Amino acid sequence: MNKREAGRLGGMQTYARHGREHMRQMGLKGGRPRSKTLSELQAAAAKKDKEVKEASGKTDSLSELLRLWRIKQAGGLALD
Repeated sequence: MNKREAGRLGGMQTYARHGREHMRQMGLKGGRPRSKTLSELQAAAAKKDKEVKEASGKTDSLSELLRLWRIKQAGGLALD
């Protein structure tokens, strides 16, 4: 017996015990809530990181930091 057959037999047993109305109500509720996939979790984390960076005005980009350092060395930017 595979998973599909076991599910079918369990469904038939539930139908026999509880009847058609019970099965209809179960169907209206829908399936189990699913967990987020890895790609959804990564996208949410990236979005949160982006929002935090925009709010703080800071950057983690090495090229951007180097550009700001050069501007400061030239005397054009006061970074404290």
